[in-house]
Amino acid sequence: MTKKLLTKLTVATTSLTLVTLGTTSSAQAISLSGLSEFASNGSGSTGLAVWNSRAGDNYWDLFVTSDGEDGEFINDPSTRNIDFELTKGTHTFTIYGDGRSSLANISHYGLNLFFNGEISNPGISVFGALAKSTDSDPGFSANSSGSTRGLDGSIVPGSGTLSFIDGLTTVTLTDYIYQASDVQEKDRVSPYSIGSNRYLDMVGQFTLNVETRNLDSTSVPEPASVLGLLAVGAFGAGATLKGKKKQQA
Repeated sequence: MTKKLLTKLTVATTSLTLVTLGTTSSAQAISLSGLSEFASNGSGSTGLAVWNSRAGDNYWDLFVTSDGEDGEFINDPSTRNIDFELTKGTHTFTIYGDGRSSLANISHYGLNLFFNGEISNPGISVFGALAKSTDSDPGFSANSSGSTRGLDGSIVPGSGTLSFIDGLTTVTLTDYIYQASDVQEKDRVSPYSIGSNRYLDMVGQFTLNVETRNLDSTSVPEPASVLGLLAVGAFGAGATLKGKKKQQA
């Protein structure tokens, strides 16, 4: 029996960057530094089930790969923290949380992304219906609920947006899915460690598109002619862990 990942392109949201003429600017690196996955209702408000990329609390750990569903986890082994520099382009991450069959009874799940060491205010918040089959593609939305999960498990408002802007860099989430534990039939993690425990994992995936602008001005116009420039750009594409088909051997 074999399984295959399919890809899907989605349209990113438009980003807005304000640039002042007569200065030299360069894009700053943005770090993806934390994730919190949580059960939710149909409005994005959090339930009790929570996974996060942080050790030392009562919540189950969330493990992250950046090179495919069977790739090496990028979490720090001792702290579970991640510190992934988001270079320009498209980045697809696969997430694993230990699962139980009862979690398939929860209708929706949400994901908060934290950047540059932030733990309370998510830069991007998304939620969608739980995918319960190999060909399920339930879609996703920005989460503006006032009751989501911080990196430490606390109740925090969702960001209400799928884009995070820092200086001249814009990070846009272009795809998201979270699947019931019997969909991928993987057992790579346990509640607080890497390694199988005979319970199938909840497996998800999300894609980030990173755009940067490096704008340099070599000459400054006369004071009477100084004007501001407004630049708008949008583009996005992502690969998702969706539509894995089962075939008879």
